Amino acid sequence: MSGDQFANLVAVVATAVTFVQVVPQVVRLVRLKRTEGASPAWAAIGMVINIGWTAYVIAEELWVTIPAVLAAVIGFGLVLYLLWRNGAEVRAAVIAGIAVGVASVGLQLVAGWTVLGTVLGLSNGLYLGPSVWAAWRSYAPVGVASLT
Repeated sequence: MSGDQFANLVAVVATAVTFVQVVPQVVRLVRLKRTEGASPAWAAIGMVINIGWTAYVIAEELWVTIPAVLAAVIGFGLVLYLLWRNGAEVRAAVIAGIAVGVASVGLQLVAGWTVLGTVLGLSNGLYLGPSVWAAWRSYAPVGVASLT
């Protein structure tokens, strides 16, 4: 297997994993319409970070990865919409997402694409932290899909 074939295989697997990572949460929010324990900040910041990834892969011409990051943007955006539709307070999460977006743009302008890509790669805790905290604080986190 050549390097290009391996890169394409990795991109296909990443797209599949990225797309299905939020599907259980979408299904849970559609079926139960309950948001207890689910984190709007997870969805908002996850969406913004993946918008950053979209800009990065376009700038670096990593075309094969575009489906993965677009799937993530759409998936996190759908979760945020469903949380809002089902009555969750999303205002603070949207503000946090905007702050992350502004910081990402500023970082790219000051330090360049390589640094932004590195920071984005290390930023999983930035949006996973709020989801763990929201579930932990909830008495009965029935709005959280266990497979997400």
